[in-house]
Amino acid sequence: TEAAKQWQEADRSPAELYRGPRLSVAMDWAATHSDELNELEREFVSESRRASEREAERQRRMNRRLRALLVGVAVFLVLALLGGALALVQRGRARESADIARSRELASSAISVLDEDPELTILLAVEAKRAAPGEDLPPRLVTALHEAVRSMRTQMSRGWDRSLPFKQIDGVVSPDASLVA
Repeated sequence: TEAAKQWQEADRSPAELYRGPRLSVAMDWAATHSDELNELEREFVSESRRASEREAERQRRMNRRLRALLVGVAVFLVLALLGGALALVQRGRARESADIARSRELASSAISVLDEDPELTILLAVEAKRAAPGEDLPPRLVTALHEAVRSMRTQMSRGWDRSLPFKQIDGVVSPDASLVA
């Protein structure tokens, strides 16, 4: 009765309505004692119930919005992670392509200097293999390496300076030219 009067005196302000456990107790009591309530008290309990339902609906809408926002953020995060992974893969492929291009350039240089400098041919071939270890050396370079070894053997037989790094020529190049000592 007192709460209904205060609500009436406050021009039926929603701030004066019952909420939560207080409203639950009032509604339970009103359900069994409805004949004892006057019109103002019935309106007070009824308006309190409607205000509570509106608040519950507002809360449900807010929860739906928050869930939608959370789903959006999760989707964005997954897309960002996928984009990052794709960028890493592309970076790896770009590096690999650059290494292969460098290896091919070194191999081409090795072939081009075979007649002038067999030692440089071998050194360039070694660098070509280091630049792209998974790549096979071009067949022309394998042939050029074997020719470089033959050329160095010839130079040795003609009094090649043994103080140079290649003191032993046997076994300098493996048969497939994947290993160069």
